[in-house]
Amino acid sequence: MKQFLIVFLFLCSCKTSNLVEMPDDSILSQDVKKKFESYDGGFLDAIFKRKTKVAILLPLTGKYSDIGNDLLSAAHLSLYKNDPKKRIELVIFDSKGTEFGTRKAVRDIVSRGIKIIIGPLFSTATESAIDIVSKKDVILLSLSNNDNLTNKKNVFIAGVAIDQQIERLIEYSIDKGISSFSILAPNNSYGLKVANSLRETSTRKGAYFISSSFYNDKKQISNSVAKVVNSYSISQNAYEDLSEEDKVKSLAEIPISNEDKIYSDSILVADSGDNLDLILKLIEENNVDKREIQILGLKEWDKASTIYNANAKGSWISSSNPEVYKQYEYLYYDNFQKIPNRVTSVVYDMVWAVANLAYKNSDIELEDFILNKSGFEGVDGTFRFLDNGIVQRNFAILSVGDDNFKVIDSESRYFLEY
Repeated sequence: MKQFLIVFLFLCSCKTSNLVEMPDDSILSQDVKKKFESYDGGFLDAIFKRKTKVAILLPLTGKYSDIGNDLLSAAHLSLYKNDPKKRIELVIFDSKGTEFGTRKAVRDIVSRGIKIIIGPLFSTATESAIDIVSKKDVILLSLSNNDNLTNKKNVFIAGVAIDQQIERLIEYSIDKGISSFSILAPNNSYGLKVANSLRETSTRKGAYFISSSFYNDKKQISNSVAKVVNSYSISQNAYEDLSEEDKVKSLAEIPISNEDKIYSDSILVADSGDNLDLILKLIEENNVDKREIQILGLKEWDKASTIYNANAKGSWISSSNPEVYKQYEYLYYDNFQKIPNRVTSVVYDMVWAVANLAYKNSDIELEDFILNKSGFEGVDGTFRFLDNGIVQRNFAILSVGDDNFKVIDSESRYFLEY
């Protein structure tokens, strides 16, 4: 009977006329608001600040452990700088730098219910991961720049893409009056990729692609440089004036006036370090007519050794704003007492993007990445995620100066349409 009376009295007290509305947030005392805003645990943390778990998948042991641990340091640095509200939690997994290690780690990640993976680093490891995540509700932010891995379910290729760098570089060059392009590159998959991209992009934009030459070692560089510097094409008008007999001959066999020869206005050098220094010296030596040749480079040039290379002065490269990267470099050095590997900025930016999305919603979906059309501000420039899996970046054009990289064309506020 007592239990019945208690329930009856409680129900009677809940008449509509006696309900009291909670005060509007605007009239809460400042002390109460501060307590709520500073609270960082317990019940409110579980309800309002539920953390998004993010797997970091890197080669932390094995052959590539040095770069793997540098990348991990960058991930932690980004978490510290870009997630002050502590909305994400990084869960670390070791791929061991192998395909087997990657598959094992990804299965472990999936079994733990983690929905976002940053990594792995290499293309082959990414392919191993794709086979698993494409069948699960897991988002993969690969650090590879192999755009052959795009258009895969649940996968973004976050590495700095070659095609995007070349698109930006050629667009700027053509705008400055350059109309013919050649390339010198190492004889490997990277060199072939850059050459194919330069050929396709330049011809698509109405420019001439004159020549490409590849080398296996320093001994072959000299011949490659001589070939590219002295190669030429002929204008369409000159070709149409040739006899049918001459049209089937090689260029060397055809009588052509110098006025009809089209040499390279620019040469892209897809190399760095000692090879770059040698190539630039040989270009100067082989250019006996002292033609104006604009030297072009990609993001791999964006390092201190390029600045101190006297032969590189005046070259153009497509890369991110050097001042932004310099700030990141200082921050990394202050925390880890070492200069960061250039690729570490990619994982830094990916953690930054996820933290940004988690601030709005702890249950991040694939569409949340894609729907942010204005993109994210990163160390490597503004970037956004496209529905075909490409991570698109806006690049600046830099000129190699006496002791720095000078921005001669800032990155656009708008993204090129793909």
